[in-house]
Amino acid sequence: MKDDNFKIQKKIYFLIVSVFLIAGTIFIFNKFHNVHKPNEDNTLILKDSIKSNHNLVDFDDKEQENLKNIVKEFINTYYSYDKTNMQINITDSQKYLTEDFYKELLSVDDENTKVPTYSYRKVKNIEITNFEKEDEIFRYTALVECDLLDKNNNKISNLRVEFCIDLTKVNDTWKIPYFTLIGKGIQKYE
Repeated sequence: MKDDNFKIQKKIYFLIVSVFLIAGTIFIFNKFHNVHKPNEDNTLILKDSIKSNHNLVDFDDKEQENLKNIVKEFINTYYSYDKTNMQINITDSQKYLTEDFYKELLSVDDENTKVPTYSYRKVKNIEITNFEKEDEIFRYTALVECDLLDKNNNKISNLRVEFCIDLTKVNDTWKIPYFTLIGKGIQKYE
C-alpha cells in the first residue's frame, strides 16, 4: 500500500514539475521572441486599419479623409512633448479643440505637478483602428506609438497608447470636444 501511495505521489510531483516547466518555457519564449524593433528613421508613420464602412452612409470619402487627417494632425501635435516648453503641445492644438475643452486642458495641465522622467516625447506611428458615428458625433480610435527621449535626445523607451477622439461640427468646422487616452504598454530601450 505504501508503495502504491509513493508511486501516485511521484507521478503527481512529476506532473506538477512538467506543467511548470512547460509554462515557464512558453513564457520565456513569448517574452524574447516578440522583441519590438524601434523605427530608426525619424519618420512619422500614419495608417488606417478601419475594415468596415459601417455608419459611413451619406458621408463622402473626402470628408472622411478630412476627419482622419484632423485626428492624425491633432495627435501628432498634442501628444508630442518638449520639457523646455511644456504647454506648447496644448497651445498648438487649440485649432483642433472646442473652446471649452481647450480651456479645460489648460487648467488640468496647470494643476499637473508630476515631473516626467523624460524630456521629449516624439510621436512615431499613428494608426486609426476604428470609427463610429453617434448622432452628430464622429468617434475615432487610434493606436499611437511614440519614443520617450532624454535631454540629449537619446531614446529611453517606447510608449504605446490609444486615443479615442470625438469630433463635432462647430460653426462649419470640425472640432474635438473630448478625447480619452489609454496606456497600452511601455518598453525600455536597452
